[in-house]
Amino acid sequence: MNRQPLLSVLMCVYNELPQHLEEAIDSILSQTYTHFEFIIIHDNPKEQLLDGIIHQKAATDNRIRYYRNPENIGLTRSLNFGLSKASGEFIARMDADDISLPDRFAKQIAFLQAKHDIAVVGSWAYIINSDGKNIGKLTRAREPETLNSLLFFESPLFHPSVMMRKHISDKPVVYDSNYRYSQDYELWTRLSDSCRFSNIPCFLICYRYSDDQISSHHLEEQQKIAFSIQIRQLEKYKIFLSDTEKEMFRLLTRKVQNPELFSPVEIKKFLCHLIAGLKINDKINTGIITRHLIHLYATYLTRHYYLWRAFYELLKFQLSVGKIHPYATASLIKNNKLWHVCSNE
Repeated sequence: MNRQPLLSVLMCVYNELPQHLEEAIDSILSQTYTHFEFIIIHDNPKEQLLDGIIHQKAATDNRIRYYRNPENIGLTRSLNFGLSKASGEFIARMDADDISLPDRFAKQIAFLQAKHDIAVVGSWAYIINSDGKNIGKLTRAREPETLNSLLFFESPLFHPSVMMRKHISDKPVVYDSNYRYSQDYELWTRLSDSCRFSNIPCFLICYRYSDDQISSHHLEEQQKIAFSIQIRQLEKYKIFLSDTEKEMFRLLTRKVQNPELFSPVEIKKFLCHLIAGLKINDKINTGIITRHLIHLYATYLTRHYYLWRAFYELLKFQLSVGKIHPYATASLIKNNKLWHVCSNE
């Protein structure tokens, strides 16, 4: 490569299926935007088949820079190693079993070059199964203020779709090595005070959903870490919950499979108290957060009541907090069953 690339693409490999890895690599090498370096880190020193595939690809395309860890160090540390080797102004994340659509890089680079106030941009994603069949869609909000507010509940950016500036507020981006999982969520909460996020409302990647993913095998630990990040985010804005309130918040936001742990009356009282506390903080967009809490409460009600009762309780709650959210009502109708109490599934 004759000149320093504008973009560094960062992908970590562990134990993906060979066909999926080939498809992932080929989708990067086939991008319409071509001036990038492709950093691949292999974090499974005992694996040989994938190593051979990567070497074969690297032999035919000099944009690939391949590193093989002498020992397994985990995704977070591998990502940080890749960041230390990156020379581009922009960093694009890529998972080793997903597919980037051909114009992904072109659109994301154009977006970041046009909007200097945005430091991190993601996109929407098609969901594909192990065979590559399209089985769904994943969309995200677009407006920076909305994404910042949603950090109280989840990561508002789809990590494999992200492109970000290597330096934010004159400091290099780095993941917290203390977080084995949800490292992206932790990073966004940490960066949220100094930068703005956005999503391009286009489908730029295909996200592969299968039981072979690391997240499928470690879901409980991943959920626990994500919840700890949520609590940290609340406390950053001086919102402190009791142990009981934390359990209620976890029940609403982490899809805990025991909705009978608290009654709807207890949940409603907690949410009203939480929203009242949010309203006194002028650094928080209470409207966006309240709208999301209403939606979470609607989902919770569908697991307890017939449709008519759930609708009545939701309306009372919305009136008590002074905000009517039509989408929550529509979601309630969609998720409930007219003649049966919903199960906990």
